[in-house]
Amino acid sequence: MKKIILSFSVLCALSLAFVACGGKPELKQTQAKVASVDLQGDTLYTMRATVDSDTLLFKLADAQYTNGIMLSGDSVTIHYIEGRGDTLRALIVNVKPKAPHYFDPKEHGDTLLTVPARQDTAKAVTPAE
Repeated sequence: MKKIILSFSVLCALSLAFVACGGKPELKQTQAKVASVDLQGDTLYTMRATVDSDTLLFKLADAQYTNGIMLSGDSVTIHYIEGRGDTLRALIVNVKPKAPHYFDPKEHGDTLLTVPARQDTAKAVTPAE
C-alpha cells in the first residue's frame, strides 16, 4: 500500500513538473515593411510593421539591429517572440538595404539647370569689405 501511495505521489509530482515548465518561448521570423517607428530622442520604443495585410506592433526594448536602424518604408526581417497582449517582442531586426539610385548627367543632356540666386541670399553670402 505504501508503494502505491509513494509511486502515485511521485507520478503526480512529475506530471506537475512537466506541465508547469512551459519551456522557452518559440522564436519566430517574419519579413515586413516598416509602417512607423516610435522614436523619442535617440531611443526606439515600438515599431509598426505591415505583413501582408496585417499590421503588427513590436516592442523594441530588447532588440538588436543589423545594417543600421529602420525608418518608415524600409524592408526588414524580424526575429521575435510573443509578448503581452497584442505586442510582440522583437529580438533581432535585420534592415534590408535599398538599391542605390545613380544620377547620370549624360542621360539628361549636357546643360545643368540651376535656379538663379535670390538677391537677399546673394548679399548675405558675399564677404564684407
